[in-house]
Amino acid sequence: MDKIPTVMKFEILPNEIIINILQHLNAPDLFNAFAELNSRFQQLIYDIPLSLNFQHITKIKFDQFCKRMLSNPDMKSRIYALQLSNALDTCGQINALLSLFSLEEFSQLRSLTLIHPESNEIDRIVSMLPSLSNLYYFCCNERNMLFKTMSTLALPNLRKLVIGQHLKDSLLTQKSTFITHMTISSCALGEVNKIFRCAPLLKYFNSTVYKGNFSSHDTLDLPNFPAVSLTYLDFCTDNLDINDIEYLLKQTPNLKTLILLDIPGEDDGNSGNLFDAYLWQHLITSFLPHLYTFKFHFQISIMPEYRRFWDIKIFLYAHRRSWKRHDILYKFEQFQNDFWTEQHNWYTAIDLKRDEANIFSVPYFCKHGYTLTSDTELHCNRLLIDKFKFFDNVTNLRVSPNAAVKHSYLKFSNVISLTLKEEEEDDFWSKYFHRLQGIYSIESSKIMVNLFKLEELHVVKDDRMKSPSILLEIFKEAPHLSSISIYPITLMALLDNVELCKYFNEMITKLLLYHKESDWSISFDKFERVWKVFSNVEQLRCHIDRLENVVELLNHLPKLSSLHASSQTCFDENTELSLKNNLSDLDGNFCLNVYGRTLHLWISRHLTSLKSLENPQLIEMYQNDNQDLNRGFITNFYRLFR
Repeated sequence: MDKIPTVMKFEILPNEIIINILQHLNAPDLFNAFAELNSRFQQLIYDIPLSLNFQHITKIKFDQFCKRMLSNPDMKSRIYALQLSNALDTCGQINALLSLFSLEEFSQLRSLTLIHPESNEIDRIVSMLPSLSNLYYFCCNERNMLFKTMSTLALPNLRKLVIGQHLKDSLLTQKSTFITHMTISSCALGEVNKIFRCAPLLKYFNSTVYKGNFSSHDTLDLPNFPAVSLTYLDFCTDNLDINDIEYLLKQTPNLKTLILLDIPGEDDGNSGNLFDAYLWQHLITSFLPHLYTFKFHFQISIMPEYRRFWDIKIFLYAHRRSWKRHDILYKFEQFQNDFWTEQHNWYTAIDLKRDEANIFSVPYFCKHGYTLTSDTELHCNRLLIDKFKFFDNVTNLRVSPNAAVKHSYLKFSNVISLTLKEEEEDDFWSKYFHRLQGIYSIESSKIMVNLFKLEELHVVKDDRMKSPSILLEIFKEAPHLSSISIYPITLMALLDNVELCKYFNEMITKLLLYHKESDWSISFDKFERVWKVFSNVEQLRCHIDRLENVVELLNHLPKLSSLHASSQTCFDENTELSLKNNLSDLDGNFCLNVYGRTLHLWISRHLTSLKSLENPQLIEMYQNDNQDLNRGFITNFYRLFR
């Protein structure tokens, strides 16, 4: 009996199930994949609510979807989520959309996210917000957000707010007291109680909390307005002491989940001041009777073991801000008593490196990723590693070449971004495994790190790699790898490997070239071989000698859609105008932003640019344009139903 075609397995599903699936897809992908498939899908996708995420999108797809919205005005009323970005790969996107549409046209919008908006764009958008009465979620994590403009955020249905800094009374005196979830990039400790007072329904709060003008004697007074609704608190400390933490926790009597990240900065003299199991046991017992989940990460500076007399000044300075290794291990043992392991099932691990210690709850959760070097000493019960899937939360891993040999028993199953670090020159393990590296490190890496989900590879070595075999094996085991960051001198040495160049050409769509002062001596003309190998690159970061190099890059890289370029000299208005004139001679549509010695270019080289949108009669839908662009998306989509 013949097999039913893959497409048919999906098409035999009832409309209700298909609609439920399609609603979870990003609108541009949804239309590109199904708009011209058949009349049934054509009807379905024009009836369902749409989520529109323009982050990381290519400009040609952005232009095409804008054309769809202009030719079908009803589409805007079905968009319930909109995400706009001025990030490096989509510079000028917010202004491009606002030049075509007003947010007031998206009448059913419930979620709005702005990434790196310009000041003038913020003013325009905030002026439109009062008309978005259905807005439930608003995110503008940008420090340039003006206090005075936020007073218009008194929206009746606003419940979730993500902003770049505390808004003081401009937000809290309005009718925004129904907010239940709030994320603020940074907030003074003295302002936290004001937020809790003016948002009594707050259930979730996330911020980096700093001391500000807070006085230590204030901790003696119980807060008058505790956050009785707050059940989830996730914060990073900025030079807080244990009294500050006590003041904060006194306001959260019904807290169920507490996430704490204490990583001191370079000038922070309080390294490890919160690392005390008995104090935390007292705080939890006294103020947090309902606490069920406690995740924490303490980073502590370790006192170096100086052997030379002339280092005594450095030693004395380090003594004021660093811990001795045996004191850290003694304090760590205090987290192993019955209160932590028996009563709450909270387990703790510690890794010691040359100059720092990281004490964290199991499984590891830190958002900043994990760094594994050959001198890392991991202290924990080995049974916990398998029982709790120790490092399953790590998606960003930094690892030295020899660390995989020493720590091959560890497992990293969900790594998306992998950084190959350099070893320290005096690293014992680096010397010991120097001869073994070529033999064992490849196989050990494959055992330790599951490369199937890997998307980004960062090579931070700034000299010739001793062997390209490690990179070659990574490409063989990482089918989704599409981005690489590397120094030019390292990359050029790798181009002698024909097999590796084939992977570069077929898989890499994002190329980021690090540069240091010595790299300016490498003439841009010497990169011609690089552009030939990476001819399928869509996003590029590099340095250039002169503005003419930009046009050269566009000629060398036909698929380039985003360019971030830096120069030794600053770009002025004349050079910017000259570049715009050169770009105008090319077919396509370009967004250009110039800042000092850097320029960002968002590119759409299409036969028809967005200029045609000024006349709706000239709009064409290009039914066949999407076939090549989205063949990969369709293939991956149908793979789910095989």
